[in-house]
Amino acid sequence: MASTDYDFILTRNELIEESYRKIGVLSEYKNISSSELASGNRKLNLILKEWSDDGVKLWTEIVETTVTVAAQSYVSIPQTNGLSYVDIVHVNEDGNDRELQRLDKREYERITDKDASGIPDFFHQDVTDNRVYFWPVPDAVYSIRLYGVKTLKDWETEDDTGELAARWQNALKYALAVDLAEDYLSPISQIRDLRETAIIKYRQAMNKEFDRSQSRRVKGAFEL
Repeated sequence: MASTDYDFILTRNELIEESYRKIGVLSEYKNISSSELASGNRKLNLILKEWSDDGVKLWTEIVETTVTVAAQSYVSIPQTNGLSYVDIVHVNEDGNDRELQRLDKREYERITDKDASGIPDFFHQDVTDNRVYFWPVPDAVYSIRLYGVKTLKDWETEDDTGELAARWQNALKYALAVDLAEDYLSPISQIRDLRETAIIKYRQAMNKEFDRSQSRRVKGAFEL
């Protein structure tokens, strides 16, 4: 797994099954049907789309390693694990990792001697070409470690985790249970209790998101 946020994560099918069990439709020993899975999967992706439209940034952390090319100002961002936003860059200098200072686009464009070479001190991510640019331009081959995030995607297969960070697992499970309970005409009291729990779980996940977003590392990932 690419991130510690995957620990103990449920697959798509497991999450759907747990939601059906919350409303009493699926017993512990009953197998879920293909139609139930299809319905649950559609609802999961609709919930994620709704959350995304509300401004919720669902992401999971990624770390990638690469190397610079002497006299080349940039490296392409490795796509092995879908890294999309780079927030921290370390260069290995004499066996020790050193953090580079981040530059936004305007700061990078203001550099007048972009051809100056040496051990990089600064970096800038250009999201249009999927590259990280360095200044000074690397004068040798240096090991680079990129820390960043990838955004959550839709579920596609039964064993897919959807890149879902663990803190959102319960929030999504109860949100799906509410939708399913309404479809199955569950008692109003049960729907109300599920909805209240879903709200609590959502707020708990959001609070953790806000806690992370206050750090320069994660905040910077979304301010390019």
